[in-house]
Amino acid sequence: MQRARIALLRRLGTPLAAVLLALLGLPVLVAWAWWIPDPAAETRSIGTNALWLRHSWVGESHSDADYANLAQVLRANQISDAYFHAGPIEGDGRVLPFRYGYGLELLAALHRYAPDIHVQAYIGQLLTRAGGPLDLHEGAARARILSSVRSLLDLGFDGIHYDIEPVAPSDSDFLDLLQRTHELTRARGAILSVSIQRLEPLNGSQEAAQGLLPRLGHPWPFTTQAFLRQVADRVDQVAVMVYDMPLPTASLIGSIYAWEAAHVLDLIGDRATVFIGVPTYEEGPHLTGEDLRTAIRGARRGIDQLRRKPSRPYGLAVFAEWTTSGREWALWQREWVQPVGRGRGDLPKPSID
Repeated sequence: MQRARIALLRRLGTPLAAVLLALLGLPVLVAWAWWIPDPAAETRSIGTNALWLRHSWVGESHSDADYANLAQVLRANQISDAYFHAGPIEGDGRVLPFRYGYGLELLAALHRYAPDIHVQAYIGQLLTRAGGPLDLHEGAARARILSSVRSLLDLGFDGIHYDIEPVAPSDSDFLDLLQRTHELTRARGAILSVSIQRLEPLNGSQEAAQGLLPRLGHPWPFTTQAFLRQVADRVDQVAVMVYDMPLPTASLIGSIYAWEAAHVLDLIGDRATVFIGVPTYEEGPHLTGEDLRTAIRGARRGIDQLRRKPSRPYGLAVFAEWTTSGREWALWQREWVQPVGRGRGDLPKPSID
C-alpha cells in the first residue's frame, strides 16, 4: 500500500510541478511580451527633471571651475531641480549649520552659472520605526525642523526637499510638518518638494499587508492613493522613489516603473509636479535586472498609457549624482533628453577634486 501511494504521488508530482512552473512563469512571459514594443518617440523630457546631489557640495569648498562644470552638467541634462544634501536632520529636529558651511558659495556660483535651476536644500532622516533617531510625533522636533528650514531659506536656497523615511500612510505628524513647511516656503516664493515611497500595487494592498504581517511589522510601507493625494496637496513637487526593485528581469522591473508612472501621474499630476525616481548604478554587478535604461524605458511606457497629460510639469529624478558615470549621462541623453542624435559621447561628470 505504501509503495502504491509513493508511485501515485510520483505520477501526480510531475504534472503538478509543471502547472506550478507555468503559473509562476506566466507573469514573466506576459511582462516580456508587453516589454517588446518601444515607447513613443515623442515621449521624452519636457525639461523638468531632478537630481539628488552629494553633501560635499555644501559641506566642502570647491573651485570656480568645479561649480562651472557642475552647472554645465545640470543644464546639458535638463535638470530643473537640484537637491543638494544639506545635512541630516538630527534626532531632536535640528539641521546643524556647520553641515552646510559652504552653501553660500554653492548658491552664488549656481545662481551665476545656472540661474534657471532651482537649488534646493535636501534634508532627511530615518524615522524611529526603521531604527532611525527621528520621531515626528514629538512637536518640539517638528518645530526645530521648521526653524532649520527658515535658516536654509534665509541662506538663499530656492526650496526645501524632505527625504524622511519610511513614512506610514497614516502619519498625521508628517502631514502637519508638510503643511507648516509649505506655509513657510510659499511665503518666501520657494519650493517644497518631498520624496515618498512607491505607490501600493493595488488599492487597499498596503492595509492588507499590515494585517497579514502584524508580528513581523511593516517598517517600509507602500504609499496609499489617499495618502499620496494628501501629500501632493501640501507640497509643490513629489519625487516617488521607485528604484531598488528586487525583481530578476528588466521586463518585470520596467512594467513596475510603467505602472507607477501612469498611476502616480494620473492620481496627482494635476496637483503637484511629479518626478519618477530612477537609479544610476549601472556600473558594477547587479543582483536584479534594474538599471537606468530599464527605468527610463519603463517610465516612458507608463507616460504613453496616460489618457491625457497632467496639467503640471513632470519628469524623472536621478538617484544619484554621486553614482552617475559619464556613460550613464550619455545614456540619459539618448533615452530621455534627446529625441534624435544617438552617439553624442560622454558628458562630463561633476567633480569635487
